[in-house]
Order: sequence, then C-alpha cells, then structure tokens
Amino acid sequence: MGRRKTLVPILATIGTGLVVAAVVSLLGVDWPWLMLIVGITLIFIAVFISVPNTAHLLSPIRLYKQIRRACIWWCRGPQWSSSKPIISLDEISPTNIGQTNYTATLSLIIKNRDDYTLIGALYSLTVNIEQRLGRNKVTCLLRPNPSYQIEIQPHQEETYQLVLFGACSSQRSLDIKKPYNWGIQGITVSVSGAGYRDLHRGLYFKPMPQVRL
Repeated sequence: MGRRKTLVPILATIGTGLVVAAVVSLLGVDWPWLMLIVGITLIFIAVFISVPNTAHLLSPIRLYKQIRRACIWWCRGPQWSSSKPIISLDEISPTNIGQTNYTATLSLIIKNRDDYTLIGALYSLTVNIEQRLGRNKVTCLLRPNPSYQIEIQPHQEETYQLVLFGACSSQRSLDIKKPYNWGIQGITVSVSGAGYRDLHRGLYFKPMPQVRL
C-alpha cells in the first residue's frame, strides 16, 4: 500500500509532464507523438493503480470468464415463452378490509438448448399487472404457491401450468374486464458454465433493495 501511494503521484507527474511537453513541442521536436502516447499511458497506469479493485475488475482472466459465460448463454441458453395471464377473483383466500384478492393462470414453456440438464426454480416468480383507471394506476403482484422446480433434460421442452395468487397495492380494484399491462419475472435457471440467470419479459418491477442487518 505504501509503494502504491508513492508510485501514483510520480507516474501522474511524469505522465502529465510528457503530455504537456509533447503538446508544446508538436511544431518542432522529433517524435512528439511518441511522447504524447507515453505520457497518456503513464497517466492511465496511475489512475489504474489508484482506483480500488480496478486491477481485479479488468483482470484478463476475469474478462475471459465473463465473455465465455456470455457466449455459452447466448448459444445454449433456454428459449421460453409465456401465455397471457387469465385473471379472476380469488374466492378462496381470505380478503382483508379494502383489499381484493385475485388468481391468475398461465402456461410457461421452457426449452433446454444445452447438452446438459437445465435446472432452476420459480420461487421468485412474479406476474406483474398494471392497469390505468382514469387518473389512477392499479398495480397487482401475483405469485405461485407452492413454488415449482425446473429440471429439463438436454434438448427437451417442458410446459408448466401455473396458478398464481395475489392482491393489488391500492384501494382500487382491478377491472378484469378491461385491458391491462402485464409482465413476468423471477424465472431462475442455471446453464452449465454460464451460471444462474433471472428471465423476465414484459412489465418489469424493480425488486426492493435488500437491507443488510
């Protein structure tokens, strides 16, 4: 750490000096562009050393792994589709005061394009519903109960018939006879060599940030 603190200002000073000298001597001195390139390089090295975790973030091995995972996911990641959720009133779940519960049914189709088994879970699956009624916006979140596990053999396709439950975030009720926007998110799958990904499509609600205790 002590060497880094000493090296950074030295490199920055030399780099700045070379850049200034190159700019001043562009009209007459031999190799001014070489001085300019060397100066900019030294400044870049100084910034690279001074910023924490830069060496780790720009590590060639780390960049190679990221590119490799992205290529595997692009070539071997699952193909999937979802039908539009059909919403109805939930007449089974107890209703709180000023709150209406709903159910939704939909079909989720996932195809494994990889040579290895595709695994995952739908424990974080959420169907998002949004509807504008005049000047008001009604938002509903529906989730499956219980959770569904995903295990699809290589180059096979599975269809999941899901039933989801939830309520709206406002006092206004959803008008299931009128159009509404919808989206699905939180489909967690793992592709061998590419790690875990969360699939989503359509209306997306940003997850609440986790508070560390």
